[in-house]
Amino acid sequence: MEIIQVLVIIFAVYLIVKVIFNFKREKISLSEFIFWEILWILLIILAVFPRNFNTIAEKIGVSSIFNLIVYISIILLFFLIYKLYIKSEEQREEITKLVREITLKKKK
Repeated sequence: MEIIQVLVIIFAVYLIVKVIFNFKREKISLSEFIFWEILWILLIILAVFPRNFNTIAEKIGVSSIFNLIVYISIILLFFLIYKLYIKSEEQREEITKLVREITLKKKK
């Protein structure tokens, strides 16, 4: 096993523990918990068995597993950015609503 594989496994285990901790503290929902746990477990599996995934990557039409990971990561990042954008807009609307309510109460 190469050093990078060991580092990836340590990183993923750390993040699994962090996700569990955040879920227990109710900082993330059950669906977010499941999503992140699956992601980090897949990362560990990929780090332990990288050669097995090259054939999968080739069948999909990607030259190597590294390229497949990059493509999936970019798609995942766009998804997460979209989720953050939606959350940000919801918070902006809520802040605007609260400011209006406070202003109306102060005028009375």
